[in-house]
This record gives sequence, structure tokens and C-alpha cells, in this order.
Amino acid sequence: MLLKKLNSNPKLALFSGFFFIVFLILAFWQATKGIEKERLETKFEESLKLEPKPLTNVSKQWDSVTLEGSFDFSKEILIDNKIYSGKKGYTVLTPFTPEDKKFSTFLVDRGWAQHPYISSGASNKIKEAIRGVMYIPEKNFVVGKNLASENWPRVVQQKDILFLESIFGSKLEAHLIKLEPANPNTLAYVSLIPSKISSSKHFGYAFQWLLMAVVLAFVFIKFINNKDHEQ
Repeated sequence: MLLKKLNSNPKLALFSGFFFIVFLILAFWQATKGIEKERLETKFEESLKLEPKPLTNVSKQWDSVTLEGSFDFSKEILIDNKIYSGKKGYTVLTPFTPEDKKFSTFLVDRGWAQHPYISSGASNKIKEAIRGVMYIPEKNFVVGKNLASENWPRVVQQKDILFLESIFGSKLEAHLIKLEPANPNTLAYVSLIPSKISSSKHFGYAFQWLLMAVVLAFVFIKFINNKDHEQ
């Protein structure tokens, strides 16, 4: 009976069947992304609960670490267009050179500062110990040629580490270090998040695509049933 109804509406059946499958694939894809993000979020939360350990060659993403070295406040990089408490400002990245020479310079995320930015750090390089969380900044898509200002502090749009390295002019470590809130050099502290899109959002998108597939199937069946009654 159903097959007969489908044969009587081949174009509509093909159209509805195609998009039904597409919606199911998109729902499955978003659900898979949600599971991946949920695992990442769990790993992120577990890492933050651990006590900081001295930086080593095996230190990785989300590890809480301690290291000794010195800040260079004369060569800061400001990530533009960061809104905090409804105000425009920057994420301030300050170079930190470790005492351990097997490491290159780290860019330390000192937090958010309001526009216009005036450095509050000392001009001279003083040896100190810092604690923070290692993370790799997510790449963002930027259009245009003027991606960085000419003078220090350099205001940039792109936060990819390779681009930041080209701005800084020498080798940088791949990870940034999010400075702990208790450090006197920390500005307005903005908590780290493991990803821009949370697992709950991915699951929400998956539900929307699944709902669209169900609605499409319901409308199609209702339509061919009504047409059959009319005949």
C-alpha cells in the first residue's frame, strides 16, 4: 500500500527521501561532535583539578604548570575585538622567557584589558616564578591585509601561533600559558573554555536536525495520505 503511494508520487518521494537522509546524517554528525566535545570537556575539567607541576618536555594541552623566567612587557601582543562585561578591549599576550634554555619564549595570556591599553607591567626583566594552564589557541578566520599594527604593543586580529610568531620575530612555543588569577600581573581574568562550541550545543543541533527529519517524514506521509483520500 505504502509502496503504491510512493510510486504515485515519485518526484516528491525522491525529494523527501533525499532530505530525510541528509537531515539524519547531519544529526549523526552533530551528535558525534557532541560526544567528542564532551570527552574534551571532561579531560579539561580533570586537568584543572590537578596541582601544577614543573614544566617539562612532555607537558601538554590543559596541563597546569610552573616555570621560572622573566616577562618582557616591551613586546606585548594584543588580540583585538575582545568584549568583556560589555566593554571593548584586548586579550593581552606578554612574552615570558624561561630560565630553562631548552624552551623557547612563551606568550603568556595575562587576561583582558580595556581599550585603550596601557601596559601595567614593569619595563625591566625581573626573574620570577609563574603558574598557569597550557593551551593552544583556536584558529580564527580573518579577512583583510592589515592583520597587525606596526608599533608595540602589536594589535592583531589573528591568534594562530604561527602568525603570532611572525609578528614577534623569533621562535615561540606552540602553547600559550593562561596566567593564574592570583598572579599580580594578571589583568581581568577570563576563564578558559576547551572549545567555542560546547557539547550541549552540538547535541542541541543534533536534536534540531533529527526533529526536522521527523517533521519532513510526517508531512510527506500526511500529504500522500490526503492525496490518496482525494482520489
